[in-house]
Amino acid sequence: MEQTLRSSHGEDRKDAGNSYELEQQLEAAERRYAEARGASTKAREEWRAISVQPGATPAAIEAARARFDAIAARCKRLHDLIDSLEAKLDL
Repeated sequence: MEQTLRSSHGEDRKDAGNSYELEQQLEAAERRYAEARGASTKAREEWRAISVQPGATPAAIEAARARFDAIAARCKRLHDLIDSLEAKLDL
C-alpha cells in the first residue's frame, strides 16, 4: 500500500515526485525534438539539393525524400509527446 506524504507546502510528495519525473521527461523530449528539428532541416536541404542536381536519379531523390519523411515523422511524434507531457503537468 502506497502512502502519500504531505510536504510543508501542502502538496503530495508522491505527486511532487511524479511532477518531477514528468518535468524530466519533458526536458528530455524537448532536447530530442530540437535535435530532430535540426536533422529535419538538414534532410530537407539535402533532398532539395539532390532534386535539382543534373543527373540525379529518381531513386536518389526518393531516398532523400524518404529520409526527410522519416525525420519529419519523428518530429511529429516528439511534438505530440511534448504536448501530452505538458497537458499532464497542467492538471
